[in-house]
Amino acid sequence: MLSIPDWCGRPTNQVLPNDLVINEEKDLISVVVRKIVGNEYLVIPKYRASHRGPWSIEYLGSLHRLIELYAPKAVRSTLTYATVEHSPHYGVPIPVEIVSSNMTHIYLCSGSNIDPARDMSKLDKYSNYKWSNTISYLIEKMGLLEINTLNECIWPTGSLLLGSFREFSDIDVVFRIDTPSCYKKAIEFIEKFYTTSPNKLQSALTPKHIAQEAEWRDISTEILGRALRKWQRMRIGKTDISISLVNVSSRLKPETRIFTLANKSVRKEVYIEPYQISAADYPSLVETNEEHIVSYDGIYTPLLFEGGKVVVQGIKMKIILGGETLDAIVVGVAESKTFMYKEM
Repeated sequence: MLSIPDWCGRPTNQVLPNDLVINEEKDLISVVVRKIVGNEYLVIPKYRASHRGPWSIEYLGSLHRLIELYAPKAVRSTLTYATVEHSPHYGVPIPVEIVSSNMTHIYLCSGSNIDPARDMSKLDKYSNYKWSNTISYLIEKMGLLEINTLNECIWPTGSLLLGSFREFSDIDVVFRIDTPSCYKKAIEFIEKFYTTSPNKLQSALTPKHIAQEAEWRDISTEILGRALRKWQRMRIGKTDISISLVNVSSRLKPETRIFTLANKSVRKEVYIEPYQISAADYPSLVETNEEHIVSYDGIYTPLLFEGGKVVVQGIKMKIILGGETLDAIVVGVAESKTFMYKEM
């Protein structure tokens, strides 16, 4: 068991999306999704202390993973382990954590605590140099990130942030897009992925991975395969790299929107203007040539950000924001079969 990473401890700095909250009272580790209000955050329970588990950390010992994939039905299955409250904003029960230095049983592993110059060697210690390999790949092979971009635009999450990384673990990367420089880098990253020679870039969207994700969403592998973007899951050597786009500034604002389902299914083709920063909020929200699209399922965030002509099957929704009401179609709900994909 490795020692506790320097970037884990009592919460003192700003909490970021995709940070990991350790609740010692519940023997639970959760992923931060967004702020709800004050020190209360919407989270996804991910690990629980267990006598038998392939992961381990000093705070809780051996860990059992509660969720393999972040499909809505899978997230719902974890609610029994968390503190749950009914959300007037989303109209459903949600898992939450209070993250504050006043809570003596709460610890936080945060990307905001990582210093690129100080912690590069420590990240390599936890990942057997896979973090350096990832960064070198992005800098040297693609030529789109500089070393000072680390912790400004990208930082690790998942088992590497927690300090429980194993040889079989993925490298989970947060890519912030809500500052001008990071927004530009994100677009460069996407466009370069499609134009760089295939021998330099490899997608990790294997048939097995697509089948696992599709099964949890009750949709065909063909539909999901046309929804996933090659760059959202890359492979470097034998390591899979998962990319999560995040609008930090929006996710750290208190939730004031009210999302109301109209219980009417719809299927249509729409055009999404590419590279809308709001795609990386939670829930994802973009404008189309007709109405808005909302997604509670992060697997569609890359498609929403990339934009273009898409087919969407979802449920009609109203979004109340201040004195304004917006028409929308929602996808990524556990209660119904919804999806979206890009036309070939």
